[in-house]
Amino acid sequence: MSAGEESTSTPSALAGCTPYSGRDNPHYSRGDVSGHGWWKKGTCTKDRADVYNCLYEWYTDNSWRQKACSPKKRLRPYTGSGDRTVAREV
Repeated sequence: MSAGEESTSTPSALAGCTPYSGRDNPHYSRGDVSGHGWWKKGTCTKDRADVYNCLYEWYTDNSWRQKACSPKKRLRPYTGSGDRTVAREV
């Protein structure tokens, strides 16, 4: 997916709704690689969600390896600025 695109996550039986998870493409910034994560309400009525995102690197042995994860944050739905997580790796 390209920057700004959203995907629908799997509905939770407990939540009874379908939020949208969002992320940007990882990018070089201030001496490291960073990527951001956020959420939008979709069909959910709650105004907060616990969000985190992780960075993975593709290796020539055809495997993905986790490099860094953001701290988990309780966020409001994303509106275009703020309210997002960031994972960084040098």
